[in-house]
Amino acid sequence: MIKRMGFFHDNAATASHLRDSVRPVGDPDEQRLIDYLRSGTEIYSTMGAEHDVVTGDERIAGSGSLVTDGTWLWPVELVHYLRRYHIALPHAFVEHVRGNGYTCPDVPPQTALAICDECFQAEDGHAAPPRPDAKGFVTWYVPCSPAESGGRLVGHLEASGLSAVHPLTEAAFGYRRTHDGLSKPLLGGREEVMACLIDTRNEEVTFQCWMGHDLSLTATVSRASQSVRKVAFEIPDTLGPEREKAFAALVRILDQDKSRCLGFVVDRFGVARGQDWDHILLTAGAHLRVWPETLGIRRTLASAVDRLGASEPSEPSEPSEDGSLLVFHQPRTARTMARRGGTSGTDGSRAG
Repeated sequence: MIKRMGFFHDNAATASHLRDSVRPVGDPDEQRLIDYLRSGTEIYSTMGAEHDVVTGDERIAGSGSLVTDGTWLWPVELVHYLRRYHIALPHAFVEHVRGNGYTCPDVPPQTALAICDECFQAEDGHAAPPRPDAKGFVTWYVPCSPAESGGRLVGHLEASGLSAVHPLTEAAFGYRRTHDGLSKPLLGGREEVMACLIDTRNEEVTFQCWMGHDLSLTATVSRASQSVRKVAFEIPDTLGPEREKAFAALVRILDQDKSRCLGFVVDRFGVARGQDWDHILLTAGAHLRVWPETLGIRRTLASAVDRLGASEPSEPSEPSEDGSLLVFHQPRTARTMARRGGTSGTDGSRAG
């Protein structure tokens, strides 16, 4: 069973314990402990931020993301509390780190997946069954700037461990659709992908993003309006234990674009597929039927999320502020429901 620490947002008691643990100085090897925490394997990534539970005056980006070394599990914000407040970590963990020579071990994908399942299981008391077949997705919107966004997106992909061309052949796989409705294959390599993304004659560009030699996900860049570009990734269930790595990479890319982001949706299990996200996130012209895992929406349009009402079995948490966006998160227990077969829409059918 995985050992847990640092979950200070879970309830008032753990938050109070954190405030009581604040120290004026840390252990002599505190920086090495911080480096160890930072080098763990991220098995669950989320956008948004949570308030610092000690002072309430600072938001910690990425709060709720989960990290492990295969023996211990902690939230990504634990680094913030250790660095700022010099809190005392569990003695057993500190001895574990020192015994490892301050080197965080690699966590195999199957082990990471089992730990993630165990974490969800612990929060609602049920065993985690096989994952649903629905394809997960990550979608966000940015202002149209083709000359900038072509190289920007490809560069962000590569920096996050993904490739717009096959690693061995360096060939692109995909197609482009022009304004007149004609579809043409995407031929060539990395430069061709960038050229197609820049070309204003293309209404939509779809290509495979590669994780290694035999795993891929689908990227589609399209024009949502005259002034807005939509960037969408579809993550197939066939990625298996590599799914979390793919989502983590995409969240990192989205995080780099958030300063100009007009809205985003992250849904690992595809329960919110089929909704008109263009209208929801750009015009508030459509009603939400099902909450995705994470939703970022501009404050001026945020009243749209209030229209969901009581039809959803589990309301999201209070939104956090992230630049010009309000970010809503589904409670983890609701995400576990999605793993078991999806969340129902207003008509009683599974979304997606």
